[in-house]
Amino acid sequence: MSPTENQCAQCYVGRYRESDMPYQCWIDDHEVIVPNVPGYQCDMCGDSYPNAEFIQHLHRLIDRGAVSDKHDSSIHRQVSTGGKEGSHPIGRSAKS
Repeated sequence: MSPTENQCAQCYVGRYRESDMPYQCWIDDHEVIVPNVPGYQCDMCGDSYPNAEFIQHLHRLIDRGAVSDKHDSSIHRQVSTGGKEGSHPIGRSAKS
């Protein structure tokens, strides 16, 4: 990130710093929540956004069927931890 890109786009005062954050999106009728997604957060106003490369990787995994009725646990580990070992649920039915 260059110094001009580091300035907050919301408050124009703070600077974006690396930070982990939850990421939420909807895939069909499933709400997908991924904890601890790498991203950036303003140190003044709290504006935040996720790391674009991680989100692209996440959606590639989802497009290959990561969110399904079978819930493949190996894909869940890849999605929720960026390929590192661990297990966090990434989806739940909106009808629950």
